[in-house]
Amino acid sequence: MFFEPQFLSKQDILAFKKDTCIFCNEKFEIEKTGEVVGRERRGSHYTEHSVDVLYKTFLVSDLDIYVFDFEFDENTNDNLKRTQREFIEEIKKEKQEEAPKLRMRLEKKFQKSNLSLSKRNMGVAVNALVEDYLSEINPLYSSSKTKLEERIESMFHNLKLGDLQLIKRSDWSDDYVEGVNTLNLDCIRYYYNPSGLKTHQRCWPFDKVNGSVEFPVRFGDFFEYIKRNKKFVRYDSLFKKFPDLWRDVLDLEITINAKEYSPVDYVKTS
Repeated sequence: MFFEPQFLSKQDILAFKKDTCIFCNEKFEIEKTGEVVGRERRGSHYTEHSVDVLYKTFLVSDLDIYVFDFEFDENTNDNLKRTQREFIEEIKKEKQEEAPKLRMRLEKKFQKSNLSLSKRNMGVAVNALVEDYLSEINPLYSSSKTKLEERIESMFHNLKLGDLQLIKRSDWSDDYVEGVNTLNLDCIRYYYNPSGLKTHQRCWPFDKVNGSVEFPVRFGDFFEYIKRNKKFVRYDSLFKKFPDLWRDVLDLEITINAKEYSPVDYVKTS
């Protein structure tokens, strides 16, 4: 699971969370609905301390929007995780099998070159190049992930449009702004409602939503609509090395949960 976007920028994530249509990239009108000062505990056992926080709440004021999210079912997620592990093991195996061959090619290349290297220095140079080649599959620390694992995990995150899941995740995009001196506060935290993917009703590519609905759709069809947004025009290029895998994922089914938006649902009543 990633808490940082792998394709979009942090600014993009915040814009979609705050006031931007996911299909057309145009902005909604928003207004501030609340502002309150509170205190939060920070740090660990020995460094725990309190800080002043200004909480600001904002709400979309446009009425002609839908709010929605999407998900793959549990079985599909399990299958994709298994495929991800298989990818990692297969690439790791290929690199391990290729390393001795690479060593032989490098040794021959150095022997034929005009470089006047001693046998010892040539061995050092070859070892360094082979180790660099294998660095992607060797963890920097015993408990850390390899660069290969991180690269493949990022790719599978993007295969499922994983950055869009960050938009609803409040623990990532509450938008901390440290070091703010306004009213001697330590930070300001922003909350944007409604939470989830937002779209103009005119941009909604599916049937009209009455109340709330849940329905299945082919992931590839959903992605084609997402690609209307200029932010995703080049998204396919992420998978140019694995076109068959990308086609298989596009053929999977997702479930969309959508609802009509009513600001009244987000206004506190006394």
